[in-house]
Amino acid sequence: MLWTPSRVSQRADELVSAYLHLHVQEGHSPWTLSTTRSALRLFFGSPSLASEVALPARHREAIRRSRTSTSHQKRPRHMSAEDWQDLLAFLGATGLRRHEARTLRVGQIERQPDGHVVLAHVHGKGGKIRQVPVLPGQETTILRLVEG
Repeated sequence: MLWTPSRVSQRADELVSAYLHLHVQEGHSPWTLSTTRSALRLFFGSPSLASEVALPARHREAIRRSRTSTSHQKRPRHMSAEDWQDLLAFLGATGLRRHEARTLRVGQIERQPDGHVVLAHVHGKGGKIRQVPVLPGQETTILRLVEG
């Protein structure tokens, strides 16, 4: 028996239904089943293809973010928010853009005679040089971070 494209198209509903029933029995996730049915409907050009197949209900609590167990895996150090608190405080107090923070040097941080702290000669958007004021009340945080 030769499977020609026209023969497959004629039996698409039957074949796709059997395929989906098999995957439901194998315990595939509801999201996978729904995505598969949608893709097959698009492929065959039939929005009601395999509509008689009852897919399991999707529940938010059943979402698995990883296929492997993460309880025993050590989290990389660079992913810990506690290790980045100083940088986050600095960026929050200055409002620097990412590329500005990368190119900033300690010598660019200046205390003004009136007590305000500014970041001088910051190369900003469009190559413009600007002075970035530190938020009021955050001057001591910035100076503490600079002094180490």
